[in-house]
Amino acid sequence: VSGTVKIKGVKKAIKLAGMTLTVPAGQSAVLKLKPQGSKKAAKAAFATIKKAIKMGKKVTATITVKIVDATGHTRVVKRTVKLTK
Repeated sequence: VSGTVKIKGVKKAIKLAGMTLTVPAGQSAVLKLKPQGSKKAAKAAFATIKKAIKMGKKVTATITVKIVDATGHTRVVKRTVKLTK
């Protein structure tokens, strides 16, 4: 799982740290993606996202999930979600 966050009016997207998760068939999972980088950089990126949402700017996250089943078949799914308070 990986992704980026885009803030309208800002050229550079904020990258989200990738993660690997094993989910049994028929189950669901909650993903908590954090900004990529050192602790200080991630905290600053999170503050930027939070401030943009508070100011009413359009903030979207594009999340890419690579799914692999037991037989080895892979599928890549991309979703764009709007971030709100």
